Amino acid sequence: SAFNTSKGEVEMEIGKTFAQMVFEELSSEPEALYAKRSGNYLGQRGVTLAPKK
Repeated sequence: SAFNTSKGEVEMEIGKTFAQMVFEELSSEPEALYAKRSGNYLGQRGVTLAPKK
């Protein structure tokens, strides 16, 4: 999924390249660094879907 900050809808064509980068300011230290926590997507190539819960 992606976060859309605009007021309108965004149409995405199947097969088009898409990237999203989000920066958030932390109000406290993280419980664990990403690489130590899971690193599930670290070094991925291609599309990786989020695991189903």
